[in-house]
Amino acid sequence: MQIHDQPASSQPQGGQNVEESGAKFINHYPESQLRRILAGPPKWQRARECFKEICKNRGVDPKEYGSKFGRSPAEAIEAILDGTFEEEAYFKSPEVRREEALAQIDQMLRKNQIDPDTYEEKYGHRKIDILYILLTGQEPDIDYWFTAKNPDKYADAKRMFALMCEERGIDADSYQYEYRIARSDAYKYIHRHLKEIREGSKDSLEKVEARVFTKNPDPKRTKEWIYQAAKSKIPLGRTAGLTMIELGKIKSLAHHFYPGGMKALNSDLGLEQTVHIPDYNKTREQAPTTTQIRIEEVNRKIDRLCEQLDPRRLERLQDELHSLQYETEQLQGDQYDSDILEKLEEEIEKSLRLKPGYLYLK
Repeated sequence: MQIHDQPASSQPQGGQNVEESGAKFINHYPESQLRRILAGPPKWQRARECFKEICKNRGVDPKEYGSKFGRSPAEAIEAILDGTFEEEAYFKSPEVRREEALAQIDQMLRKNQIDPDTYEEKYGHRKIDILYILLTGQEPDIDYWFTAKNPDKYADAKRMFALMCEERGIDADSYQYEYRIARSDAYKYIHRHLKEIREGSKDSLEKVEARVFTKNPDPKRTKEWIYQAAKSKIPLGRTAGLTMIELGKIKSLAHHFYPGGMKALNSDLGLEQTVHIPDYNKTREQAPTTTQIRIEEVNRKIDRLCEQLDPRRLERLQDELHSLQYETEQLQGDQYDSDILEKLEEEIEKSLRLKPGYLYLK
């Protein structure tokens, strides 16, 4: 669907229309950020009205389009401007698009002689990461995604362990709680004797049976012992959940041998769940910069101006976008004082080391 051009009713000073005056910014911003400016208010407004009409015909509230279909309305409007808008594609539910993308991934794998069912295990990549690339309209890098990365050296041992558990009628997921042996230790031991096991060596099979499939008698690896040990560390009146740091020497036992891990342990103790603090550097990488936030604010103002058709104000906003291009990227609320951040991290760590005690009041 395309929008036919019509002459603008007004022009900015100098006799240039909005599209011509905005063309000078094309080398400073990606096309996705400039498209609505370069199109000019009349074309953008007509494309938006066209989008609203399509939504109306389909019984969809334009304000709910984003939440219902997992796409930005601006993305659909830009496609109408480009003449690349396909109505059926833009009105598919996220679930349908996800299933189609997964089918496309499997088709790509088979085309390259790769089994989709064993792809993640053998190549070390996740299909969901490729899925995200496809859903955002990008093309995956075949050389990267179809090349194995950091293969799991215990992959064969894990498959052998699962097979041996199945032969013995053991649930592999609850193995460590029943036999009191960490699955990672079982994988490592089977890995060392994998060749002999495959050859059917009786001696190796007996060793695996004694080491991997014989219950460890250590009472400290039971749910009851871990519960009582953790309970003894709770100060009187405390309601906050325990953390791994506070468990000290028993944290490894709780991690491997308490069903459900720390979440279940705190729940059984009647304590609140601990709040996970995300990694600072990872959050910083994903967070928008102040410049990106300001660019989005300017774009929203441009949308409002498109309705009023005021080219002079639009030019001022274009100048503001132009100046933002050369500003230093800075994370919103971030201070680049590494000494303060290190001291803050130390104080947080100290505050988590709680010790029970008594307070005497006279």
